[in-house]
Amino acid sequence: MTIAKTSTRNSIETLLLFWGAVLLAFIGGFLVSHYYNAAAASAAPTRYDVSADDDPFLGAADAPVTIIEYADYQCPYCAEFNEQTFPKLMAEYGDKIRFVYRDLPIKDIHYMAVPAAIAADCAGEQQKYWEYHDLLYANNLGLSSAATDNLDNSDDGILSRLAFKAGLDSAAFNACMLSGRYAAEVESDLQSAGGLGITSTPTFFINGIPLVGSQPFSEFKRLIEQELTATGYESGSNRTPVARERRSIPAPAVYKVFLPLVLNNYPLPVSITNGDFEQGADVAWTEYSSHGWPIVTNAYFPGSILPRSGYWLAWLGGGANETGWLEQRIYVPETNPQLSYYRWIASEDSTCGGDAALVAINGATVEATGLCMSTNTGGWAKRTINLSAYAGQYATLRVTVTTDDIYNSNLFLDDFYFGG
Repeated sequence: MTIAKTSTRNSIETLLLFWGAVLLAFIGGFLVSHYYNAAAASAAPTRYDVSADDDPFLGAADAPVTIIEYADYQCPYCAEFNEQTFPKLMAEYGDKIRFVYRDLPIKDIHYMAVPAAIAADCAGEQQKYWEYHDLLYANNLGLSSAATDNLDNSDDGILSRLAFKAGLDSAAFNACMLSGRYAAEVESDLQSAGGLGITSTPTFFINGIPLVGSQPFSEFKRLIEQELTATGYESGSNRTPVARERRSIPAPAVYKVFLPLVLNNYPLPVSITNGDFEQGADVAWTEYSSHGWPIVTNAYFPGSILPRSGYWLAWLGGGANETGWLEQRIYVPETNPQLSYYRWIASEDSTCGGDAALVAINGATVEATGLCMSTNTGGWAKRTINLSAYAGQYATLRVTVTTDDIYNSNLFLDDFYFGG
């Protein structure tokens, strides 16, 4: 029995020592954790001295928080930020932030990035910098497609087409582009980024605190609120929204930070963007109507006409003496280079010849159709055009309709894609 009692007492002492050690470890761990968390919370963030130079900005010049973005108009994640996060920032904080845009074109692989940056500055001469800035990002994939396009800014270039869409004086815009007077400004931004050691786009500095990549809105909010508190502004009060029209863009790729040296992550060519028009007007497509009518539309369909899919379609014609066209820079795939689309012809003209529809590639007609009662489709009809002569190349696709002054003819388009 004595042995048993001694054994029991030893067991109890062992348990007490064990749990005592556990308790001490817990208390010690808690104190250490509390110490390091407190230290981390009180540690001042790293700040960089970043110049805003004389670059364009939105918001109040004397705002307590300055956000400087270094970005590239061909970077897909810069486009993602501009579409998804930027409007939330301006709506939430308004004149509490000054948002500055600086150029960081990755010119070794983004051949349109420098011309696009220069074009935005030229648009700024006509007080349309931000309108043109938004159009460049809305047509981000179109810029990548135009990398093999002419860079002399001729009337066939995407930069001139976007200038027209932004309502710029085309002659003044083209003269500015040809002068090259903003090349030094873009190069100055590049040198500034190099001095800060920036290696990816987009990169932001919030009152000098770096934030890299297309971060969620919550990350910007956390840093902005921190800075507002530090400068004495009450969080969430007296905010004046800055209203800006926003446009949709295609969904971004998986990666959130564009690293120019990681070439394997560079997006593959996209054959047709917004082929079903469901991303709305101004996305990838460029349009023109001599009457000023919208081409890509989701409203005012005549009669029984409805989109083949979704809510949007393209509508060409529809009136006397009208010339209208729809255009996109596309990539013709090496496999399945057959361009397919759906059309609906609705014409009141009893004779063919006065009204016509043309499909052209690089200005060469690949399909021509007279618009008249005998060619009416009575609904959506699929068309397929063999573009094997252009396989593996970038090309400009344009669909044009011209009408005379006699009878009304309409051509409705939907669902462009490659494949039979």
